[in-house]
Amino acid sequence: MAIPELSPEARAEALEKAKAARIKRAEVREELKTGKLTVAQVYEKILADCSDELIECLDKTPTDDPFRFEADFGYAVRARVLFQMKRYEEAATYARKALEINPTIEDRSTIVDKGTWESTFNSPNHYMFILTSFVTNQSEMGNMTLTPKFLSLYEQGDYVRYYSREDDCTEYDDLLYGPEGSANYSPQGAARINVWGLRAEQMYYVLGECLIRAGQIDEGLDQVDKVRKYRIHPEFYRPFKGTVNTKQEAMALLSKAKTVECIISYENFFDCKRRNTEPEYAADVVHHMDDFGDFTIRPNSPLWIYPFPMNATNFNPSLTQNI
Repeated sequence: MAIPELSPEARAEALEKAKAARIKRAEVREELKTGKLTVAQVYEKILADCSDELIECLDKTPTDDPFRFEADFGYAVRARVLFQMKRYEEAATYARKALEINPTIEDRSTIVDKGTWESTFNSPNHYMFILTSFVTNQSEMGNMTLTPKFLSLYEQGDYVRYYSREDDCTEYDDLLYGPEGSANYSPQGAARINVWGLRAEQMYYVLGECLIRAGQIDEGLDQVDKVRKYRIHPEFYRPFKGTVNTKQEAMALLSKAKTVECIISYENFFDCKRRNTEPEYAADVVHHMDDFGDFTIRPNSPLWIYPFPMNATNFNPSLTQNI
């Protein structure tokens, strides 16, 4: 990781701020010994760990090492946290900062010539790549069952859906699992999915939603279109910008495209959980399982709340479940 060019005074100041952050983390550990923090307190601690002062210590030049990070990742983390807190105006500011440093979007038009989706760990659109597991290799886009409902989200002309070779996608008749109409997608290019990390594309969607919520509908959809241009073949691509007039319509377009963009990542779960508290966007999640019928998760379901694992609660009696 490149060392930022700072004056001796600026470096000393940055080190002092980093020291203050370490002290704050120590204070959190002490607080946890006496009781559980509220969600609001946890968020404030997270924001303290990605403060402007700490991000300023990072280099403004994007790294070519996907497992180390620079300022683009720092700004993206702060944007994503503020976004989940529904502080959309602030989130937009930091999403812009991240994109100013690294606006790179993965170009999937290469699938037309290669016949398969190839995406590597060190693709420049990754701010930081965080694997799910080296052992199970779950960060590889392989042997994924796509349900009929999910397949319906793909736009006509999507490079992944419609330009991958036939061997990349197994149709339902040859599957042993999944509801009727499912497909098993396993690209020969072994596309790598940044399950827990951050990519530039996520910042375009964060910025887009923030702008839509602020009433800047065309500006928000333009951010979505910047990504879609690299996902849909020119023969079929039509911009979202200028096609709708209301926030609800714009959010529907954004949500559908983002669900496909963020396949098998945390992003879609976090989006559902955040919107579950908003009557205009909350929705049931329904999974159809043929002979077993439909399974529905409602916005207020406790299933949206992940329990603390026993290896945490067993060693910290003050850590009680939120359910």
